[in-house]
Amino acid sequence: MSQIFEPILSLSQFKLPPQDINLLSFCASNKLAKVKIWLDNLKLTQVKNTCIELYEAIPEITHLKTDPETRYEMLEAFWPVTQQSLLGLLKDFLQQPLILPEPAQKTALLAQALQKHLLDGYTLCAKELVQQKKLKAQKQAILLNSLHRALSALSLLMLRAYQLYTPIPPSMWLRAHTLYQVAEYYDLHDRPAPVAVGTGAQTITEQYVRLVVMGSIRPNQLAQNDIAIAYRALESWARHVQLHPSATEDESNLFLVDLHQDAGPVSKSRFDGDPNHRVLELDFHSLVGQLCKLTGNRPNPGADWLGQMPSVTAPPDMPSSLIDHMLHCWGNPAQRRQDRRRIDVEIDACVGLIDCHYQLCGSVEFDRFINPKDEILGDSFLSGGFDALIASMSGKKSIDSPKPARQTTYRVVLQNQSSGGYCIFWQGDLPTSRVEAGELIGLREPDRRVWSIGVVRWIRQLKGGSQLGIQVLTHQPVPYGAACVMDMGGQTDFMRAIHIPTPVMEDQPPSLLTASVPFQENMRLKLKQDGDVISVRLNKCVFSTAKLKLFGFETLSSDSNDF
Repeated sequence: MSQIFEPILSLSQFKLPPQDINLLSFCASNKLAKVKIWLDNLKLTQVKNTCIELYEAIPEITHLKTDPETRYEMLEAFWPVTQQSLLGLLKDFLQQPLILPEPAQKTALLAQALQKHLLDGYTLCAKELVQQKKLKAQKQAILLNSLHRALSALSLLMLRAYQLYTPIPPSMWLRAHTLYQVAEYYDLHDRPAPVAVGTGAQTITEQYVRLVVMGSIRPNQLAQNDIAIAYRALESWARHVQLHPSATEDESNLFLVDLHQDAGPVSKSRFDGDPNHRVLELDFHSLVGQLCKLTGNRPNPGADWLGQMPSVTAPPDMPSSLIDHMLHCWGNPAQRRQDRRRIDVEIDACVGLIDCHYQLCGSVEFDRFINPKDEILGDSFLSGGFDALIASMSGKKSIDSPKPARQTTYRVVLQNQSSGGYCIFWQGDLPTSRVEAGELIGLREPDRRVWSIGVVRWIRQLKGGSQLGIQVLTHQPVPYGAACVMDMGGQTDFMRAIHIPTPVMEDQPPSLLTASVPFQENMRLKLKQDGDVISVRLNKCVFSTAKLKLFGFETLSSDSNDF
């Protein structure tokens, strides 16, 4: 039998600031009007300075000796200013190298601390309200708003942790479960929150489900932009996910949430929690059905057999690969199919299609790879002597030294390996080209000439570096140049492509790896290598991320036997 929920005891388990000051130092008052005047005088264009001032001011609201209604109104005055300022900080720590430089790290910590201060403030309001014996309608509305704001701050805090590939801070999941249960206890969980009017997630249940569902989509396997897009989409999609009050026999429901544990959704098949704990089961059937109609994964794309259109919409910038990833998470339990061997040895790595192609070509730039005859006189003795003669005639003492070659390879630690993937540790700073989930990566083991290529599937930030999970695509990649053939004649310039003759993934035919654009299914290409040109047609896209696509293909004509 589940334990009886006590709102006061449950909220008391979280460490909140003591109420030990009589005046707010930043405005020398304890009045709401003075707080608003102080906020009006902030220089919002100076984002970082404003955030520092907010960082120092908001904790005083939780320390102030006042009633919960006044505290709530003060926090409400801070909320829009703080969220607007935080948006201005994002560019300083998102879309940056994975290992952030120290200034960006401090900015990220500042942003997270601001959300945590708001979370503590609204949690304190909720705690003070539930300590009162009777809650009239007006105070119930403040409690509902406080719970919604607290969950909003908590959701944004978790979102940034996902985007930075850092662990969720301790007690955050337990805080989320508790806030939801408080709303449920007072029968407020399905009531639209007044502060949420005009947004997608209007009720506490929708807000909580959105937060839990984010934890189910394996965000450490997504790029930062895709994590943000998924978060926006789930604001309205959450109402299509059902919460069952206990575990059911439905094996197609893959996830449970233990409301007594500081953890997000766990696989139902692996759950071995305390039988006295209360659990909720996530049911994605409705949302998955709507998304299948939306993406056309049915015989009659766009509508069901009754002709009804899907009731969900996707953000305009949401790639189909992201929807496919989410559907896969909700329909296929995560299982490790291969045994891993621990190795701990240094190997070479390169990142991105450009650098991987460069290494596969034997450190030959793409222009030379496509047009090898263009370099006939490039490095000749005559060319060098002519450059020296021109330098001496112009009065220069010596010719300009050539630019140093760009760094394309890095040393990383291979921690463990299976037949289908690697786990590597990247110590210190990452390359300037960002390493993120979905990016192509090349790996070369010690004493080997041949590179393997794979895709970064997940990232985890650790002390002193980052741990990356790599899904290997092939151990025998072959570089090509690919030009798209136009229907009206002509072709585009050649672009980098990699032939995968022997895929590591099961039940997959030989395929062609390309950038994510402009390549599409059924497109005709010309592939070039060493002067040979091959005509092919792309078939089904069997795998895609925000950075690359993997196509099956058929050969139309060929002067080469490579395929």
